[in-house]
Amino acid sequence: MFIILVAYHLLTSVKCKGLCIDPDNIYLEQKLSEFKYSIDTFKQYQMKYGKSAALFNQQDLPENFKFNVTDNSQCDIQDLNMKYPSQMSNCPRRVNVHYRPNRYPFYKPNTTCSCESCILHNNMKLSKELYKCLPVWREEAVLTRELCQDDGYYYWKTDFEWVNIGCTCGTQIQMIPYR
Repeated sequence: MFIILVAYHLLTSVKCKGLCIDPDNIYLEQKLSEFKYSIDTFKQYQMKYGKSAALFNQQDLPENFKFNVTDNSQCDIQDLNMKYPSQMSNCPRRVNVHYRPNRYPFYKPNTTCSCESCILHNNMKLSKELYKCLPVWREEAVLTRELCQDDGYYYWKTDFEWVNIGCTCGTQIQMIPYR
């Protein structure tokens, strides 16, 4: 009886003090897997019935998403460590892992292009006006921590975020609207 009273007191005190508990990683992983499964099922349905409506709009991208991923720190081929595939590319890149306590998965890799110019393997650079290292973006499913619920647990909402997963040499074409 004493244990039940103590447990009840702890639960009510957590709720009254505004402290909230995160669910364990197993629950979060299960919720994220179910969300990804529903997205895949929807995409298969679209393919099966020939409906190719876009799930997500490119207007959802951050305003400066194309320009904040190059740091020009490894533009000389002599300085690159050719043991790693990320350095052997004509657009070298570096992967940073970020910890985000309000999003699941908590640790998310993000790629930074190490040079703005495309590098040929004889240490020649292509003209930046025509070719440049561009980020490769992918939209990934995540869980976002929301407000505390009445039961003392945080609510984790399903969401999407854009992640830079690599760099490629290409042209950046700007479309001119036709009137």
